[in-house]
Amino acid sequence: HQYERGRASRLLVRAQGVLPGVVQRMQGHRYAAVIALALCVALAAYAYVDGIPAVARAIAMRVPMDVEQRLGAHVLADADTTLFDRTHLDARRRARLDARFAAAAHAAAPDVHYQVVWRRMGKSNPANALTLPGGTIVMLDGLVADGVDDDALVGVFGHELGHVAGRHTLRQMIQVAGVGGLASMVWGDMSSSLLNGAVAISSLKYSRDMETEADAFAAKVLKANQLSAEPLIQFLSTMEARESAKSGGTPTGLLATHPLTGERIERLRALMAQP
Repeated sequence: HQYERGRASRLLVRAQGVLPGVVQRMQGHRYAAVIALALCVALAAYAYVDGIPAVARAIAMRVPMDVEQRLGAHVLADADTTLFDRTHLDARRRARLDARFAAAAHAAAPDVHYQVVWRRMGKSNPANALTLPGGTIVMLDGLVADGVDDDALVGVFGHELGHVAGRHTLRQMIQVAGVGGLASMVWGDMSSSLLNGAVAISSLKYSRDMETEADAFAAKVLKANQLSAEPLIQFLSTMEARESAKSGGTPTGLLATHPLTGERIERLRALMAQP
């Protein structure tokens, strides 16, 4: 009955000489609806894969560096009260490593502005490094305490410098916000779990892409300083074996924050072999 009433209403309007518009006609056409849905899905997929990262890169590269540095200073201050401890590394050892990092950066990317700070993190004192907004590279004491080769440390620094050059931390923040907005438009208030899942998976996916970019930058730094990538490769292999033993396996696919170590090693060697 509702269909008949709607049809009668349309005929009455048409009899008055009022013709339906293009949008109204498309709304009543099932094939047009299917095509519109397909276009929306394709647009959302493009935005997720290419659009949001491209927009995030463009925005991040236009944010004044002093603004990002202030953000990084706040992040470091918070981390110093909740996550990091003061470094225990000998001042002379730090100075020698910082000098090597400075020489490596000058040879490969003299225009990239950064600062290195040393910290200790928890009782486990992990052998790791991370990059904060604004070009702050945090090198953890565990890298030295673990006996990592100095050339490998230059490679680790080069990787983190790649994050600085690409402004990856800020880009990641913008991209995750963009995916959250896209997911809200697609699902609305249907489920916060769906929204959180989309944001989490996208964050991991974008993280893997940025780690690949940073590895390429590390290769650039090593080549500019006439260093081999083998010490860095050995470090990556050791860290993978240690994490696998600790967790009973290495996250793969959608759950990994980094590309597979084997893929990273293969890509590093290929980049180092290029002229």
